[in-house]
Amino acid sequence: MDAASIIDRHVEMVEGEPIRWGRDDCAMWAAAVLRDLHGVDLGRGWRRRYRSETGAARVLRETNLLRSVHAATRKAGWVRRAPEYARPGDLGIISAATGDLACVVCLRGGVDQWWAGRINHGATYARITPRYVWGPNG
Repeated sequence: MDAASIIDRHVEMVEGEPIRWGRDDCAMWAAAVLRDLHGVDLGRGWRRRYRSETGAARVLRETNLLRSVHAATRKAGWVRRAPEYARPGDLGIISAATGDLACVVCLRGGVDQWWAGRINHGATYARITPRYVWGPNG
């Protein structure tokens, strides 16, 4: 199954569903997508450590999302790429409308990039350029 089909399936799975913190918030949702795409669980160690937005904020204060993602991707043998070189199935970090960092998954790379990310009551596709991008080496 190609990256777009796997991402679409994960988008459909959360259609109309509220975020369940620590289970399918933006980071855990992206980790589940990437696990199905690449067989690597970047969410290990994070999953179910919190059950609310307040709990997520506490964990992030302790660990820092950007540092944690960088450590998990490095451990998986992934490389950091310049955002303009993102590939389908890469992990991105964006600045959300709230000013917080959020995880997204690349649906289509190149000049006309599309990314998928978890939002409350579903997931969305957006033409954006993340601040940071990691993907499998090769």
